[in-house]
Amino acid sequence: MHPALSIAVAIAAVTLKAFNLAAGVPIVLCATCLLALSHVKVVPPGSVAVVIDVRSGSARVLREGVSVLGAFEYDAGYRIWRAFGRVPSPGARVRFDPPAAEVHTSDEVCGTVDIAVDAAVAEWTDPDTLAAVLRDHTDVQRRACERTQRWLAEVFARVPAAEATFGNVVRELNEPKTLEALNDALRECHLRALGVSLDADGVKLSPGYLHSLADRVHKRQALQERESTLKREAELEQLARAKERAARAFELDMERQRAEAKQEVATAEAAVARTRGEATAAQVQALIAQGVPPKDAAAVQLAATNAALLAEAARRGASVALTPAMVGLAGLGGLRTASESG
Repeated sequence: MHPALSIAVAIAAVTLKAFNLAAGVPIVLCATCLLALSHVKVVPPGSVAVVIDVRSGSARVLREGVSVLGAFEYDAGYRIWRAFGRVPSPGARVRFDPPAAEVHTSDEVCGTVDIAVDAAVAEWTDPDTLAAVLRDHTDVQRRACERTQRWLAEVFARVPAAEATFGNVVRELNEPKTLEALNDALRECHLRALGVSLDADGVKLSPGYLHSLADRVHKRQALQERESTLKREAELEQLARAKERAARAFELDMERQRAEAKQEVATAEAAVARTRGEATAAQVQALIAQGVPPKDAAAVQLAATNAALLAEAARRGASVALTPAMVGLAGLGGLRTASESG
């Protein structure tokens, strides 16, 4: 039987014998049970309990489950873990939320940053560390918050204000090297940071800087819009000039083609005229060779030429009135008279 339970039973027996109170048996039994239960310790999962022996001052750690305290042992309580509301076991996950930290960026812009840290509890139940924990009367969560705030100030001293956006800050705070620096600061708090989360509106820079930033952003956007408009106008103007050049090139090409066509027609007409002239000359020479006087031969050729012109005019639907002399008919009469006299 457990010593405490044995002592309780002995006290109950002496009491009953001394007072001979059979009616008090239930009361004594209840008191005995309560005394026995006071030495039963239930440790929830993820937690431990530290009990101390009042005789030697030695401490031992109770793991999760049900344990029975010795007759001279008592529960040491939360100690440095009181802010967490339990005594976490090594490896347990905890979360602490430091107050918003006052920071300055690398370009001397002040502001506040509000974060929360997810951490794992380091090993603290080995004898040497446990003895140091029992001698510590501070609040480990408060100490961790203060060290985290100092770490935040150091981190933000390297960040320009223009880069202190939500996404950039979360990424920077969770960089392996940055978390390593935080874990160095939390080592004496028996905590190891796993990740840092940024609260909603967690980064608040000074209102003056934000107003100036908004003004710069507005001007930059207006400038970008103006540049876009000018670029579009330049593209349209370039397109118009390209169309104008294309139209001018087309016009010049058409003029060149028309000139070439006129030249070809003129050349062809000249060739036809030359051929016709040569044929006419040959015909006149033939008539002269046959004894026709040169004047009459010329008149015959003139009549033939004018007849061809009249035929072409008639083909085109034109009406032309000419005297016989204009087509060389008088010459033909002379030719006939000369022929008859011959």
